[in-house]
Amino acid sequence: MRRPGGYRAGDTVAVFGVGPVGLVHVAKAALTGAGRVVGIDRFPARLRIAEALGATDTVVVADSGERAATDVRTLLGGGADVVVDATGHPSSFGPALSLLRDGGTLLEVGAFVDLGTIPINPADILGRNLTIVGVAGEDARVYDATLQLLAEHHDRVPFHLAVTHRFPIEQAEEAMHTALGAGDAMKVIIVPASEAG
Repeated sequence: MRRPGGYRAGDTVAVFGVGPVGLVHVAKAALTGAGRVVGIDRFPARLRIAEALGATDTVVVADSGERAATDVRTLLGGGADVVVDATGHPSSFGPALSLLRDGGTLLEVGAFVDLGTIPINPADILGRNLTIVGVAGEDARVYDATLQLLAEHHDRVPFHLAVTHRFPIEQAEEAMHTALGAGDAMKVIIVPASEAG
């Protein structure tokens, strides 16, 4: 019986949206023994970073999430055991559910702000025996294990690749525009002028 939430060794994990939050889930799935980790995003630069952090496969979302769901199900010969929806937009929730195999688990980690509602048929969830877990990261009981995992593997997981831009404090406005522009930007940081580059 699958436990609600989390990954198990050998699982097929699909991460929908490999921005900063999704990248951490790619790395954690790879480190905890996932058999296959699929990164899904509309920006190829983000997918290249996901590969460096442990994604075994990547899929570019060209038009709609539904198309990506079909492509991933074909790639996997069925659905994923675990899908992490890290896009931050409600429109990906339905396609994320359709990425799951029957009995799979959806981890919703990206919907931090209310961007609207979407129609979902509860019969689809019940009929396929799906588990949905909302994870906002506020549970302090999980930090110790996660920090230990990072400490054990900090030398082999290139998390520094997620920092794509550095700006001096004098260019804070440009830094904000860059960060909000997505595309090639992941983590945009503001540093003392002597460290910018």
